Amino acid sequence: MLSPLDRPIMTRIRIMDEMALASPEDIETALETSVNGIAAVFAVPLRTATEFQGVIYLGYRQPHYFDSTERNLLRTLAGQATVLVHNAHLFTAAESGRQRLAAILASTTNAVIVTDQTDRVLLTNPAMERAFHFRVQEVAGRPVLDVIKPKALAQRLSIRGDNGKPVSLPGGVGKVELEANGRTFVANIATVHSSAGQALGRVAVLHDVTDFKDLDRMKSDFLAGVSHDLLSPLTYMSNYASLLPMTDDPALRQEYADKILGGIDRMTHMINDLLDLARIGAGMNLQVAPINLNQLLMDIAQEHWSHANMVGVTIKSHVTGMPVVQGDPVLIRRAVTNLVTNAIKYAPHSGDLLLHATAAGREFIITVHDNGPGIPPEELPQLFESFYRGPQHIHSGTRGSGLGLAIVKSIVELHGGRVWCESEGGDGAIFVIALPAKPRFGNPNTASQT
Repeated sequence: MLSPLDRPIMTRIRIMDEMALASPEDIETALETSVNGIAAVFAVPLRTATEFQGVIYLGYRQPHYFDSTERNLLRTLAGQATVLVHNAHLFTAAESGRQRLAAILASTTNAVIVTDQTDRVLLTNPAMERAFHFRVQEVAGRPVLDVIKPKALAQRLSIRGDNGKPVSLPGGVGKVELEANGRTFVANIATVHSSAGQALGRVAVLHDVTDFKDLDRMKSDFLAGVSHDLLSPLTYMSNYASLLPMTDDPALRQEYADKILGGIDRMTHMINDLLDLARIGAGMNLQVAPINLNQLLMDIAQEHWSHANMVGVTIKSHVTGMPVVQGDPVLIRRAVTNLVTNAIKYAPHSGDLLLHATAAGREFIITVHDNGPGIPPEELPQLFESFYRGPQHIHSGTRGSGLGLAIVKSIVELHGGRVWCESEGGDGAIFVIALPAKPRFGNPNTASQT
């Protein structure tokens, strides 16, 4: 019944302290509208010191004079309503902020933990719970020194340490590296202060740096491998170069020169492999075309049959169907060739070396199966790492840079495929390349498809 008056009253009361309309004529004049059955209106704004919150008003069926008692009562009700509305707005804003914070904490991959001024756990996020294998219901409200096992982190999260003395963070920020459940974290800790500067607790954000640590280890191993494999032929060549001036025998001088040239060839081959590995990893100059796997395996078998026969290996190729894969012909040929030459080198006098290709579901499968001594299972996870060479190959004196299989892996992954080895040791080895029928190339921005 009163709703037609809502907008006119709301519009005018914004700039007024109150509105008292004692008759229908007053309503018509002030609001430029009227409502049947409403003969008097009294309205008071709901206003804080800074903003307008709304209005509270009464409508009477008869003309009415508003005395001071009625006015004061309505003003009191308006004041209380203003506080309630303001608090409701504050609660809505706080709840909205809490929900946004909860959503952010739930979605972030960094572990977060917050303590209060009594050094008890105030909140954690799911990433923190996963990292430390606990649930927030189990740790909320408990002393952080009892909950967090890495003491270095727990002590920095405490405003007062386990001895009751204040724990300061130099510059207001602390950092600690810690291990938890097989992962490595770097935690950044800061003190939470109120607007008055009082310490309300502490917050720690933990970054999982396990993969970076592994990458740093791989980089160190890589540099160590490069240094070793370059230093060996350099030392080898230096020794023979120092012997050259000491002999007048032409045959011996030629032998020394050949040794030096052999060392240069080894270094050149390894440097070229390193450059190829970098170029393949970057996907540079990728040329995509249909590859007939039947023709590819036949060509590789023909190319290497003479060398293989000399060391007691017979290469046989077999293709099921007519598989044609999309990829860079030069790189795919390089990958299969590396597997074949590896088998010839590390499995001599082992009889048949079988090359096979077939379509399997949404993939094309290429296998290189030798009948050599095989590979121990514990070595298989490291087999495709740069510079990795199994102990049996090192002890046998077989030369190699340890880059051949790393290049195979880079080529296959560039084509969106997979590569692995199946062997139990003592019963040959099967190297498998699986290429997708519809490849997604690793670096499309640098690939040119023809």
